[in-house]
Amino acid sequence: MGPEKEPDLHEVLRRLSVSKADEEAWQRLYEGIRPLVLAITFRGLKGALFLAEDASQEVFVRLVRYCKFDEFREPEHFRAYVATIASNVVRDYLKRQMRSTEAILAGHGFRSDPESPNSVEEIALAGLRVEEFLKQLSESDRRIADLLMKGHTLVEIARKTGLSYPNIAIRAFRLRRKLRKYLIGKDL
Repeated sequence: MGPEKEPDLHEVLRRLSVSKADEEAWQRLYEGIRPLVLAITFRGLKGALFLAEDASQEVFVRLVRYCKFDEFREPEHFRAYVATIASNVVRDYLKRQMRSTEAILAGHGFRSDPESPNSVEEIALAGLRVEEFLKQLSESDRRIADLLMKGHTLVEIARKTGLSYPNIAIRAFRLRRKLRKYLIGKDL
């Protein structure tokens, strides 16, 4: 949102400080600061647009829940506040991604070095790569992978999918091998 929109943002902030239920003000706020929010989340999530869009929505949820609009007199201060929220959401997404990816990678022989200053970001990026990998799978394989990532045993997965245990065991083995090749091919 450029300086030409500042009078609008002044008015929007004023209206939201009077009533958080002002839908028109929310719409104008959303349209005005969404590009900033999306840029920050997109950059922070290394170009994963689907995650950046999801994270952007989380930023607006946090604004609805926690923002005290009457504390902002200047649009620049509000934009800085929104940028901080967006950065925090990105950090939360990366932490969440890191936790789930560590569990996945541990089962595939990958280890992160806790002393490495880049290990958190590397693990989070690996999580994004795992998500890319999962998108390429058939619906059936994606369901099996999802159940594996949630910690289900092969016997439980066989029951849930209606497939035989040997079938699940072979498919799980192949999925792990494909994932390992995919991640190594992406310079994990």
